[in-house]
Amino acid sequence: MPFKKGAFASLKAVEPLVLVYDKSHVNPAYDVMPLFPHLIIYLSQLYSTCRILRLPTFEPTAWMYENHKDKGKEDWEIYAQCVREAMAKAGGLGINN
Repeated sequence: MPFKKGAFASLKAVEPLVLVYDKSHVNPAYDVMPLFPHLIIYLSQLYSTCRILRLPTFEPTAWMYENHKDKGKEDWEIYAQCVREAMAKAGGLGINN
């Protein structure tokens, strides 16, 4: 899912964090069922592990805008897509639109 404009509109530096949940029986994303039943199921697990990857500060540059202009029409879209791709690569995740 592409990033929204919010954090990238100002074109300031961002410090991405990637949360990688190791395999467990319950997926921590609660987009399919309501929050309360999901919390009960999720907290019923004996344990759940999560790795937090703190990526280096990402700052937009003119080179990035020029070489990645196919990723969006506006500067913030290009910036957001570049950060998104870096986060996916660092976490070993695929990109899904």
